[in-house]
Amino acid sequence: MTKSSKKKFIIYGMYIFILCTFFSVLSSPNKVYAQNYAIVNATDVNIRSGPGTSYSIIGKLTAGNRISITGSQNDTSGHKWYSFLLSNKNAYIREDFVRVMQAYVLDQTFENELSNEGFPEDYKIFLRELHQSFPNWVFKAQKINMDFSQVVNEELSGTRTLVRSNAISSHKSTDLGKYDWNTSTWPSFDGASWVAASKEITEYYLDPRNFLNEVHIFQFEKQTYNSLIQTRAGLLQMVKGTFLDSYINAEGLSYNIADNNSNNIINNITNISPTPIIDQNQVGSIIIGGAPTGLSPYGERDNEITGYSSVVIGPGANITNSPNQIISPGVISQNVLSSDGNTFTYLPQGQYHYVDVILNACIQANINPYAFVSMIFQEQGKEGKSESITGTNKKFPGNYNYINIGAFAGSGYSAIENGLLYAATEGTFGRPWNTKEKAIYGAADYYSTGYVSKGQDTFYLKKWNVQGDNMFKHQYMTNVSGGASEGAILSQAYDDTVKSFSHEFKIPIYNNMPSTIVEYPTKDGSPNNKLKSLGVSGYILTPTFNMDTQEYSLIVPTNVSSVVVNATLLDKKAAIAGIGTISLQATLNKVHILVVAENKDQRYYTINITRQGYIGNMSEVDVGINTTNNNSNIISVPQVPIITNDIIVPTDIGSSTIIEGPPTNQNIINNIINNSSVSTNKGPGE
Repeated sequence: MTKSSKKKFIIYGMYIFILCTFFSVLSSPNKVYAQNYAIVNATDVNIRSGPGTSYSIIGKLTAGNRISITGSQNDTSGHKWYSFLLSNKNAYIREDFVRVMQAYVLDQTFENELSNEGFPEDYKIFLRELHQSFPNWVFKAQKINMDFSQVVNEELSGTRTLVRSNAISSHKSTDLGKYDWNTSTWPSFDGASWVAASKEITEYYLDPRNFLNEVHIFQFEKQTYNSLIQTRAGLLQMVKGTFLDSYINAEGLSYNIADNNSNNIINNITNISPTPIIDQNQVGSIIIGGAPTGLSPYGERDNEITGYSSVVIGPGANITNSPNQIISPGVISQNVLSSDGNTFTYLPQGQYHYVDVILNACIQANINPYAFVSMIFQEQGKEGKSESITGTNKKFPGNYNYINIGAFAGSGYSAIENGLLYAATEGTFGRPWNTKEKAIYGAADYYSTGYVSKGQDTFYLKKWNVQGDNMFKHQYMTNVSGGASEGAILSQAYDDTVKSFSHEFKIPIYNNMPSTIVEYPTKDGSPNNKLKSLGVSGYILTPTFNMDTQEYSLIVPTNVSSVVVNATLLDKKAAIAGIGTISLQATLNKVHILVVAENKDQRYYTINITRQGYIGNMSEVDVGINTTNNNSNIISVPQVPIITNDIIVPTDIGSSTIIEGPPTNQNIINNIINNSSVSTNKGPGE
């Protein structure tokens, strides 16, 4: 046997061995699902063109983004870099900025649970990995009996879905009324900072499969209160270093609560012992649990709490025969419920940490206090300097609105002013909210009553209301990323120990979902690929030119062998090809004008030119893109950087793909897109 034959034999043998091993693993009762995904675990991570920091930065990814690993390579310092595809280009990320998803050893019980819930395979691949890391988590499928495309269209209706005005262009809509083609600008909605979201970014945030990772999964967590998971210590850690890590004054005022919440509290007042000694003649509250016997749960702050009678007992202690006390084991402070069962007294008059006020309010409302804090951070940031909560607004001084209820621009008011108008108006949920304490209690009750108790009990459903009787219209925010952002904030509240507890996640599944997971749109630059004018010198087109009309007709005399096509761009950042002197055949000529936007989107305009009275074969001739080497054939467009092969092209046009367009010479298209390889499909259009 020759050396070459031996080498081939060894290679074939290894190949057969690998195949046999692979199939034996698949057939094993403990088969392993190999994963080639990784999750980004840091914010704004640089993505590079090669394996090392000396290579150029070609993009950024943030925590929770998922990549599909295609390989790995070490740099000169020994750091491993994973390769993956980013916008169809090879990209690299260093290993310490990602967590590679674990291989999953078959858990048949869990597999049965996933199948019984009806999760598709493209959900299962991510839920398996989460189960491997967090075996106590419970995943419930929420079947949405609507096509995914129908939901997308509903959410794009009107101004239901917005993005910040400084977002990249592919995140912003170019639909009618949501983009001004004449000025290449986006009109504002709900204040100057928000514009309409694009279909692409809306699809991305609506697709639950994009968020089945340990960061963003929490937008699907059910938001009822759980004393075993949500604790004062956890809240303190969550707010550390933020404006909520401070003290506020409590007035000790009464607050009317919804029946469902008061019943929840009353139902907890059973089988409670031993009975503490209480002076019923004194007005005040009972402080229960959260500290060793005889020790104040407020520590050094307790001496600042005045005007009430308190009893402090040990953790896990209960109270009996006291129908006016509210009990919730493990919570630091509880207060008096009135005899009518509908009035809840605030924390007694004194100074309290924000955490105690928030925890008390959320227990009363039966909502997750971590989720509530996530909402506050989403709306107010972590510095808390907005006039929504400082009490310094000139039109509505001394009023507060922590989660921006009713905060939208309109009726002559800014979004903040409308939110404070709601807070200042006497009405439901303990308004006016003229103290921070009242605003927190009222907001918790509002969210519980209006959303959680109505089935919108996850951040996802709070943003995308795809259930209930008022679908699409009863949505808390217009921010397209609101649910995912709040979920990411919420995930930070849980340390590794708490994450290991049982958490229940309700994950939507739509009919006819896209066959592949929707990708995050990354394209930027002006999308304007329309013409301001189009004509043929000495002739009139039919119909009259309109920027949105892409096909025109023209009849010229028989003796006309060429025409001059001229056009101007709406956007000076775009490029144009196909104008200038066009030679005509003795037949029907289809002349194509290509406009390439700054973001590389292409649009074709077509002029069908017929030579009048021609007798002969009237078969159609596709003239294609004009590429004569005489520069005089190209009508000059102001401020367009260069001319390449008579095709006017911005210097940074980059590579691209022509989604649709007329048949044309591939080399011509390469010249238009800076000699980059592109593909083209027949048929004019966008």
